[in-house]
Amino acid sequence: MLQRPVSALILLLFLMIAVGAACRNGAESDRTGGAALDRTAGPVETGVPLESQIGPVTEVKLGSYDPALAAEGARSFRLRCSACHALDKELVGPPLGGILQARTPVYVMNMIVNPTEMLERHPIAQALLEKYAVPMADLGVSEEDARGILEYLRGDGAGE
Repeated sequence: MLQRPVSALILLLFLMIAVGAACRNGAESDRTGGAALDRTAGPVETGVPLESQIGPVTEVKLGSYDPALAAEGARSFRLRCSACHALDKELVGPPLGGILQARTPVYVMNMIVNPTEMLERHPIAQALLEKYAVPMADLGVSEEDARGILEYLRGDGAGE
């Protein structure tokens, strides 16, 4: 009599493992520790990147590289980000040099200004949290300051 519920439980466990493996199978890996690289991770029916649906930043228009804005961003980066991030090595968080080759500007901006919700809802942010085990702190960075940091990262530290 006990054998039937145990068999059902084993079958359910097997199905959960299979579904989990299928979800991870074939995910493209990036250079920040194996987090799936999907620039359009969001509802398929909308085609809108998930990071554009999380937080205040929905679009970032990049023009020509702005050295003055990058210099402001370098100052903000040193004050707010450098305790946990470097451009070329892992610290508490992932290295950020070349981040715009792996992430959209909207993703970067929303991680800076809205990290709590990004960590709750974005699968790449969640994978990075799993790897680094320390959530990105919400430092109350304004969109203007975040845009400077983005420009600094865009030049991979050329604003220093």
